[in-house]
Amino acid sequence: MTTEAGAPRALSHFRLTSRLGEGGMGEVWRAQDTRLGRDVAVKLLPERFTGDAERLSRLEREARALAALSHPNIAAIYETGAENGEHFLVMELVTGETLAERIARGPLPVREAMTIALQIAEALEAAHERGIVHRDLKPANVMLDEQGRVKLLDFGLARALEDAGAGGGASVMNSPTLSIHATTMGVLLGTAAYMSPEQAAARPADRRADVWAFGVVLMEMLLGRPVFDGETVSHVLASVLKDEPPWAALPAEVSPRLRRLLERCLRRDPRRRLQAIGDARVVLEECLAEPAGEGAPAAAAPTAAPPRRALLPWGLAVVATLAALALAALLWRERGRAVTATGETSRLEVPLPAGATLSLGHQRDAIAISADGRRQAFLVATGEGRQVLALRDLGQIGTRLLPGSEDASSPAFSPDGEWIAFFALGRLWRVPVGGGPAAVIAEAPGDNRGLAWSADGYLYAAPDSALALQRVPETGGTFATVTELDAARGERTHRWPHALPGGAVLFTSDTAATTEYYDDARIEVVRPATGERRVVVEQASRARYLPTGHLVFARGGSLFAAPFDGEALVLSGTPVIVLQGVSTTVASGAAHFALAENGTLVYVAGEPRRGSSTPQWVRRDGTIEPSGIAEAFHDQLALAPDGRHVAIVTIQGGGRDIWIADTERGTSTRLTFDGSSADVAWSRDGRWVAYSSGEGIYRKRADGSGQPERLWRAPNARPEWFTADGRALVFSQGVRGQSDLWLLPLGSPDRARALVATPQDDLMAELSPDGRWLAHASWESGRPEVYVRPFPGGEAKWQISTDSGFEPRWSRDGRELFYRDGNGSLFRVEVDPGDAFVAGARQRLFGGMRTGDNPRSYGVSPDGSRALTLGLTVEQTVDRIGLVFGWDREVARILAPRQ
Repeated sequence: MTTEAGAPRALSHFRLTSRLGEGGMGEVWRAQDTRLGRDVAVKLLPERFTGDAERLSRLEREARALAALSHPNIAAIYETGAENGEHFLVMELVTGETLAERIARGPLPVREAMTIALQIAEALEAAHERGIVHRDLKPANVMLDEQGRVKLLDFGLARALEDAGAGGGASVMNSPTLSIHATTMGVLLGTAAYMSPEQAAARPADRRADVWAFGVVLMEMLLGRPVFDGETVSHVLASVLKDEPPWAALPAEVSPRLRRLLERCLRRDPRRRLQAIGDARVVLEECLAEPAGEGAPAAAAPTAAPPRRALLPWGLAVVATLAALALAALLWRERGRAVTATGETSRLEVPLPAGATLSLGHQRDAIAISADGRRQAFLVATGEGRQVLALRDLGQIGTRLLPGSEDASSPAFSPDGEWIAFFALGRLWRVPVGGGPAAVIAEAPGDNRGLAWSADGYLYAAPDSALALQRVPETGGTFATVTELDAARGERTHRWPHALPGGAVLFTSDTAATTEYYDDARIEVVRPATGERRVVVEQASRARYLPTGHLVFARGGSLFAAPFDGEALVLSGTPVIVLQGVSTTVASGAAHFALAENGTLVYVAGEPRRGSSTPQWVRRDGTIEPSGIAEAFHDQLALAPDGRHVAIVTIQGGGRDIWIADTERGTSTRLTFDGSSADVAWSRDGRWVAYSSGEGIYRKRADGSGQPERLWRAPNARPEWFTADGRALVFSQGVRGQSDLWLLPLGSPDRARALVATPQDDLMAELSPDGRWLAHASWESGRPEVYVRPFPGGEAKWQISTDSGFEPRWSRDGRELFYRDGNGSLFRVEVDPGDAFVAGARQRLFGGMRTGDNPRSYGVSPDGSRALTLGLTVEQTVDRIGLVFGWDREVARILAPRQ
């Protein structure tokens, strides 16, 4: 079906308003989705493609694969459709200019070209990992939006639309974006100039064809003109097959490393060409990490790196923080020299200006120091809620950020101080201190509880998937078990490992009855080679060793020390307080300090900080209103269907119990008394509350009457949501990293069955009001995202979030879906939960919510006008950072026998 150029018309539930462009793959129109009220791009597919049933089927498969590929540099596909024989694709509308339009204005500066190329490489790498090849990469398919971000268009569709039987005899005219007038003299061809030699010769092509096109696009940005050119298709293809790229025309600012990358991308023999686009991404990261104008030899390229984000703009408070720390670095250097010369202890307190914050982890480490005391790493919270590793060096002035460390936690230095390891995005990474890309060491889904890098070449950690101590080689691999939880002793987790010089590892073992300061936990030591364990200190946590022969640990917000026999691995004296006023995040025992082998101590001074706060109502515009719930240490909440009552998990004395709060009357009534209740789910009629406790899932009447009824018996099982008729319960089961969603018919536990089971976590589920759709969070892509699936079963799924997503919540009418991201922002998405589920664009409502994977931190009111949220800490501002040089000598003096 054809129309007059630019004439608006209707197509299905889309109103096509203006034609944006036309190519061999069809017309592209700007359109309005009349159902969801959003602007989209609609591509009308040519009749010569849509007349082939096999080709259409292949297109559907490619579109589904691409729809499942979520990447910030790839324009998303929303849906496919057909009306009156006209087939179309609905895609994300990206406004801005194409890279072709940008190049038409002249060559790009080298660093700008590398920055754009890096984003292209990241997008290609993400797609190649999913088996998706672009096959039509060119400047016209690269959009630069208003923020300067890259968006790749027509991803993977070239392969879907080519002839199924293309082979040695295929015509180059089958290239999807070669115009039907491609033989016309003087017509500038899009695809031919970017085809790989194997494509130009009509031979089968794979992802290495994208590597070639990537090299051509990067070189064209630097030259400001096509790399391969000609009057006709034949001339252009002949140039691709035989002409050398114009190397001599490259700008003088192109470093030898960048030129070498181009040469490797543009080798005609695909077997000798750069084999993986990820290697190009690594080289570009290294080039961009160099000061402008330098061209140092390339370092060894790591095998993988985390999805990079541009560091978000910093507020004045964070700038002031870094300025203060730069001054501290100067004072630290001079004070450190004085200590070395005199052997005396020296103290320095660095005040931070108002508003500047360190990112103090709930149960993770926020500060690390190298063994020689020269370098310190710490987590800094940016103004947008991101946390990133910052590094300062005793021999340098100033503080710098480590590229590739966004969303990091639990930093740990290598024994030689040249690397920092950290957790981020469900993986364990390491990054060189001197600069360079981060590399993956191991998969580590879920949360984490500390990290230690041992001289024996292992990293010791307590990832959430195991809860007990594990280790992985520093060169990479998979985690192996070091300790196992002792159920008879009531052990809940092993955390905060610390490697001793002889190869043994200290760690903290806690129980379900652990107090706010973890004062009833115990410090144990394990010999990894044999698995031998023993208790070192009772009622203590977070042990660190000083080479002077002393063990330092936390208790009640203070640091204690005692003589320690490193051979026998036992205390040889009585613990004594050596430092008070160390800031501790209560309920997690996270005392914020780190020790260097040379005796330097770095710590956060101040009062204890709580990890949770009183719930509050927040309207869509961010206006905050009181909830009427009494102040206490609240950890989870679930809003009742009436929007008035709240089931809230409160921690007292280390135990967790559920209270039912009335937000209108301001009263609270205790519902459970076992000290281990959590993970609340309301029945649809508001009469019942399901919760996890001990070894199973229970339900109890919300008014407190009657006895609890056990619904399901299994460890690590958590209720998620009741079905509309109240006859079944959706629940999650398994340890973090291996949790699946199940359906339990009430009263028939033998009929329980799995609903969603991917290799990673599937959690935080909620059913739509009509009971037809299941929204949940899944880590199947390597990071948490929100998906919607048919209920109770079906192969289809729709990804809702785009840059991490947790805790989906449906509106009462089922036409909105809410979720929060990893930065603590609440988003809404309009949905059409009809026969064919349709999701609209997301809209950010407000920030300041919980971060991380807490499963129940907010609820949406019945009218959708506000949310009851469980915010972050009451007060997170760090007053000052304490530095003590030669602290080991002070400890030795305090513990020295008195004459």
